[in-house]
Amino acid sequence: MKLIKSYQYTPVNAVPFEIPFPTYFELYYDDIKLASYKILNENSIDYSYNQNVKVPIFTPERSNISINDIYFLFTIRVFPAYAPYAAAELQQLGLQEYNPYEIALKTHGVMQNDRYWIKFPNKDDISSYYEAAEHFAQLHQPKENDKNDED
Repeated sequence: MKLIKSYQYTPVNAVPFEIPFPTYFELYYDDIKLASYKILNENSIDYSYNQNVKVPIFTPERSNISINDIYFLFTIRVFPAYAPYAAAELQQLGLQEYNPYEIALKTHGVMQNDRYWIKFPNKDDISSYYEAAEHFAQLHQPKENDKNDED
């Protein structure tokens, strides 16, 4: 598996992260598919936008998008690396290090302030916003060991 690192684009977060390729994912708002992306390599991204909706998307609607646009998309759909709760979130998700792509794989980019989410068709069977939000909520339920610690 080849990996690429994001050292180039860091307006939101200065922590580099890896994305495997090829990688395929889709951006949704509620249950409306906004865009499909396939990262073939660092310099080749196939994508398509749903021209029938007027919901804003996070990548520019121009003829070519770059890997930096993809880094930005993942970075803004997960918690910040330097948030005071970041270490606890990583532990809750079972991750050893901060990687927006890996976090999005687990959380589907769900955030509490909007209805955007990311679908990974080749990696899971989440098929609706409701399922993605429910999965996100389950990730943040106290684990059985945590319940015993409270007693």
